[in-house]
Amino acid sequence: MLSTSDCLQGACPISHVLDLIDGKWSILLLRELFCGDRRTHELSKALTGISSKTLSHELKRLEKYGLLDRRVYAEVPPRVEYSLTPKGREIQPVLRALYEVGRQWLDQDSCDCPMC
Repeated sequence: MLSTSDCLQGACPISHVLDLIDGKWSILLLRELFCGDRRTHELSKALTGISSKTLSHELKRLEKYGLLDRRVYAEVPPRVEYSLTPKGREIQPVLRALYEVGRQWLDQDSCDCPMC
């Protein structure tokens, strides 16, 4: 069991996960991929307000941490698809819980969130 001093020294599991999914865009990218593989333009369209530079940065970062797979197809023009790895899928119950709490706090029955 981790002590408070361990957590303060960087061994906190919550801090570790938050470092990996740091920020709004990472969490929303993961949410989009719960429903299946997506191409870059599909992710860009689904995430209103994200810049191309930010999208590219977040995809590379999540891939680096083993949460996403990137597949490049040898076609002209090249086709790139992103999917969740098994490690990336492990965060789904956490985001599902956030979805449920948010839905209750907003006092609504449903929304358009792709929480497949």
